[in-house]
Amino acid sequence: MGYGIHSDLHEQFDEAFKAGRFVWPKTKSEASRMRRACRRGDLVRLARRVYALREQSDSLDPIERELLTIRTLAALYPSWVFSHTSAAVVHGLEVGYGQLGKIHVACDARSHTRSSSSVCRHIINSDTFVQVDGIKVTSIERTAFDCMRTGRFPRALAIADSALRKTGKDINYFIESFEKLHGGHSNKRRPIEIMTYADQRAENGGESVARASIIKLGYMVPDLQVEVPNLFEKDRPYRVDFYWDLESGPVAGELDGHDKYVDPEMTAGRSMLEVFSDERLRESRISVSNVKVMRFSYADVRSYKQFGELLDAFGIPRNRPVPPIALT
Repeated sequence: MGYGIHSDLHEQFDEAFKAGRFVWPKTKSEASRMRRACRRGDLVRLARRVYALREQSDSLDPIERELLTIRTLAALYPSWVFSHTSAAVVHGLEVGYGQLGKIHVACDARSHTRSSSSVCRHIINSDTFVQVDGIKVTSIERTAFDCMRTGRFPRALAIADSALRKTGKDINYFIESFEKLHGGHSNKRRPIEIMTYADQRAENGGESVARASIIKLGYMVPDLQVEVPNLFEKDRPYRVDFYWDLESGPVAGELDGHDKYVDPEMTAGRSMLEVFSDERLRESRISVSNVKVMRFSYADVRSYKQFGELLDAFGIPRNRPVPPIALT
């Protein structure tokens, strides 16, 4: 079969993958066979008792892989309620790849089951539990609250932005929800303070992290998803990720992401070279309207010194006090 495992197991993995989950051993014999296949490199172990064909696992991005792992664990342990970043993945909120790998599960105060190296258990009131696609999770409000309470500012802001975007609710709705939840929790005011900086117009986690860096460095916060003129096709204006309207002239900020060059939904059948060429044409046409275009990558954003130098070079004013919440 190309994997060095018996056809019955191969068929089991294929059927599970088509159903949107991975596989767990049903018997001691199967467990032994899967462990041996893991040692050979034919299978990968993604969580305790959760296995996947290596090729299937490699075909998924980290978020997809985490979601299928959670779905498998939900089938294996029907009483589990997922929380924190695990629930955020199920809700479709913006979770960074570095936040994956550990499964978060809610339990009540009477539970005697402890956290392990792969599963982190949290005492959470059961009245905030919901089901999403058959998976028990904390509500999106409680999930956002927990992620923002425990995550660093850039990732917490990404959660806040995506919670607004996902639900269509406004900032006040979430602040009121957090006020009802926060009794007895550490860092209980942190999600409320972070939510005041949230903006549903951020289209992805990368844009949220970039804006968090701008806030943390004390620069003027840009407007988001602003349309700028296209002098060549006036009925088709360009929309830019970030926009600063300065006395010296407007500046557009464009976050370069890997997906725009390789994701079929974003490339629309174009080659990487064609996408790159279209981006440069777009940039030159925006510049004709006397809008400076500042391109930067996620790597630039993560280097505060480098990002600050870039913002300085384009004349972005550093005129805002840095909120204490952005320093953690």
